[in-house]
Parts: sequence; structure tokens; C-alpha cells
Amino acid sequence: MSAATKREIRSLVATRIARLSASERTAAGTRVIATLCASTWWTGATERLVYHPLPDEVDTSSLIADDTIFLPRVDGSDLVFHRASAALARHRMGMLEPTADQSEWTAPADGVVCVVCPGRAFDAFGNRIGRGKGYYDRFLRGARTLLGQRIIAVGVCFDEQLFDQLPTTDADERMDAIVCPSRTIIPD
Repeated sequence: MSAATKREIRSLVATRIARLSASERTAAGTRVIATLCASTWWTGATERLVYHPLPDEVDTSSLIADDTIFLPRVDGSDLVFHRASAALARHRMGMLEPTADQSEWTAPADGVVCVVCPGRAFDAFGNRIGRGKGYYDRFLRGARTLLGQRIIAVGVCFDEQLFDQLPTTDADERMDAIVCPSRTIIPD
């Protein structure tokens, strides 16, 4: 699978999202968050790992007020999650992230962990294309090794980010569910 193809998909998605008005993005994002919060993945989780949104992503900021929430921070080529707090700094890639002095997430001995994943594109098979650095793929691979079935990766997106089938590689981690405004996808 060529990097050019993934690049083309990312570019197409950027164009599609840019065509949405701010009010359309807000309304769609509100539906996604309401569906997520009503799901058993969210309500049954003992810990929740959530991203802080970029302007062209589903706005997850309403989820961040809970003490079971951890936010990602880029540390070299890895994502490290820290307890959500008011102390956020802007990363060079534009997203807000916790400072390194916040309490770091460690895999719990029991309970379910829900990881809310951003992405540029998703398909009905649970495949996801991110922004190209592999942060979430590496994190999920490691977390699944530690937690097995106790980690649930949920992709959230606008309908404009859905494709029939995406090209993938062995490095790509699949989502357990995908929530978008018009439907929820649970891959086989």
C-alpha cells in the first residue's frame, strides 16, 4: 500500500471537512458525542482515554471534565496518556496536550479502558487512517498486548470521513467500533 494513496485519502478528507460549515461540524459532533456517551463502551469503562480535538476533528472537549479521563501527550514517537487537567500546552503539530508533570496513565489491573481515537478516514471493517505518524497504532498495539479484550478502541468521525474500504498495512490497528453522526459501525 503506497504512502501516496493514504496521502490522497487524507487530502480528500480535508477537502470534505472544509466544505462543512462550523454549525454543521458542531451539530454532527454533538450527535457523535451523545451516541458515544450512551454506549456501553463509554458507560462501562473504568478509564477513558480521549484526544483533545484539532479544529477539523469531532469536538471531544465536553468529555474532558471527568476524573476518569486521560489525554495524550506526544513523547518522541509514542503517545503517553496523562490525567486530564487544566495544564495544557500546545504541541508543535497544533494539538493541546497535558504537560509531562501530570499523573501518567498506567494499564489498570482490572476494568475496561475505552480509547476514543481520532482519524482522517475510517471504513466499515474498522480500519482507520490517521495523520501519518502511527501514534495511535503503536499505542493500541501495546495496550492490547497488556489488556487484551479489556481495551476498546472507538473511532469518532464525521460521515465525510467514511469510506467503503481503506488500504491498510500490518502496522494499522483496527477500531472495535466507529461512531459517526448517521450510524455506529461495529466491525465483524
